[in-house]
Amino acid sequence: MLCKETGRSKDQLDMEATSILEEMGHEFSMTILRFLGGLIRKIFKQIITDVTVHTEGIKELRRLSSQKPLIIIPTHRSYLDFILVTWLLYSYDIKTPVIAAGQDFMFMKGVGALLRRCGAYFIRRSFGKDKLYWALFTEYTQTHIINGDAPVEFFIEGTRSRTGKSLQPKFGMLTIALEPFFDARVSDVAICPITLSYEKTVEENLHVREMMGIPKPKESTTGLIKARAILDNNYGRIHVKAGQILSVYEMAVGKVDRKLRALVPRAVIPSVHPHERTFVNELAYRVLLEQQANAVVFPCSVMAAVLLLHIKSKVWSLDLNKAESELMWACDLLIKLGCNLVWDRKQSRLEHVIRMLSPVVYCDKDRVTVHSNPPLLFI
Repeated sequence: MLCKETGRSKDQLDMEATSILEEMGHEFSMTILRFLGGLIRKIFKQIITDVTVHTEGIKELRRLSSQKPLIIIPTHRSYLDFILVTWLLYSYDIKTPVIAAGQDFMFMKGVGALLRRCGAYFIRRSFGKDKLYWALFTEYTQTHIINGDAPVEFFIEGTRSRTGKSLQPKFGMLTIALEPFFDARVSDVAICPITLSYEKTVEENLHVREMMGIPKPKESTTGLIKARAILDNNYGRIHVKAGQILSVYEMAVGKVDRKLRALVPRAVIPSVHPHERTFVNELAYRVLLEQQANAVVFPCSVMAAVLLLHIKSKVWSLDLNKAESELMWACDLLIKLGCNLVWDRKQSRLEHVIRMLSPVVYCDKDRVTVHSNPPLLFI
């Protein structure tokens, strides 16, 4: 079929398919993963105060990982997301995932090869009408789902959120991952939403620049080396929580009729039936809601909101005691409203909160002051 459409011979298509798979595929190595795991642990100890993991969800994840195909869908706020998820699963003796990563990372000298050996497989940002690439990518992803040899990880938002708010879900990857279930090639698929909450992301400066309209710099090894200054900073705390693990079989009852596919040869059925597409859309939003329900708010974010309210009234400086009093009031209110707030009156001291907001916010003579003329990165 493709031979007729493209006017190329079968041998030519075979060569192109081999080239695409060699470019795309991961080359997992446990030796490399162990080495990087130790390195990441040292780096995290230097730049992160602590990583809090809610173990209940992780234990359930470990139990199900050997029983059915597993899809892991974390929130996407930082480049650290997929590194952190792989490191945590490795630390908790759970099969590490194969990760659908953007092809941009593949071209980073040295880094791309390391990511490939940690389970990343690289996909193009856009496939266009390249039917061969679509077919190979689909089959490659679905083979991992059917064989169940490793969890499949991808970000349902498609790209990092620069604001910390959830983005609209993308349905393509989830649709591809669930097709084996619709075809009855697997009896069930488990989906695990994971929420990663950062007190301060390492790309905070970069996100601000991008929201100002400055184009995102291209990922490169040189850029990574230049960014080594992040090792001199502290980015506070990270909270990781695995949400309720969703059974696709249970959620599809009464919504998806798999007999429709069983009665028609795969070669002539549409890729996705309308009722299946509706189900995928509903499931994507359910995953997003699970992620949001498990998100954590840190006091530095609350302090930023308090200061912004005063800035609207042209007040750029608050007495230290007044700032602390308003912070405590706002945090107590959020807790009463059911917010997942990391709040400990003894540990969440104002000094730490201000440190997380620096250099925009600083202490000066017993006053909390917002920089009236901050550097360009922080405008």
